[in-house]
Amino acid sequence: MDRQSLLAAFRIAIDKEEEAIRFYRDLAEKADDPEMKKLFQRLSLEETSHRESLKDLYRALRETVPPGE
Repeated sequence: MDRQSLLAAFRIAIDKEEEAIRFYRDLAEKADDPEMKKLFQRLSLEETSHRESLKDLYRALRETVPPGE
């Protein structure tokens, strides 16, 4: 996989994590049951952590892999 394809794959993964964050936040807002609300909030935080990890990897890849590789 070339550099641009790999960066694009990371960008897609980051976007998917952002979708999941919104999804779980919306569910948390709509949940009537306090335990379900907490569950969805926790899942949203986990997705946020995933997104930040992917962003770190994306930045590292962009900075360390020379263009054209």
